[in-house]
Amino acid sequence: MRRPEEALHRVCVAYLQAALPKPWLVWHTPNGGGRSKAEAGILKAMGVVAGMPDLFVCGPDHIREETSPGVEGARYAYPKLIAIEFKAPPKPLRGGGVSKAKPRLSPAQQARQADLGSCGVPYLVIDDMADMVQALKALGVPLRGRTI
Repeated sequence: MRRPEEALHRVCVAYLQAALPKPWLVWHTPNGGGRSKAEAGILKAMGVVAGMPDLFVCGPDHIREETSPGVEGARYAYPKLIAIEFKAPPKPLRGGGVSKAKPRLSPAQQARQADLGSCGVPYLVIDDMADMVQALKALGVPLRGRTI
């Protein structure tokens, strides 16, 4: 595949769909791609925001029982939301190593990273599946199965 970022995205989604227990969700919002100006305008009016990350992972962070007037023993789940932006894996160098250049975010992506961070949403920039798995586990995401 000539689109390494897309290939990484696909393999990570397949892994997460298999490894996340219920009720955890993973989804991609297709903001990019070729669109006519009319369709882009319609989508913008419907709430599409430039620079949104490629993927979101969401699940229960913790469940708390509360007593409120008229509601005895109500259970409330507080969600955990994690944003993931995929970047192409490092390019191989002629000398045999790989580039150590950091993946760059566009100005719109940097703005969304700051916005989501202000809301307490971790924003991962991923160029390697094993790094994604390690970061998600460090954030408390209960991934099933073997580690990569």
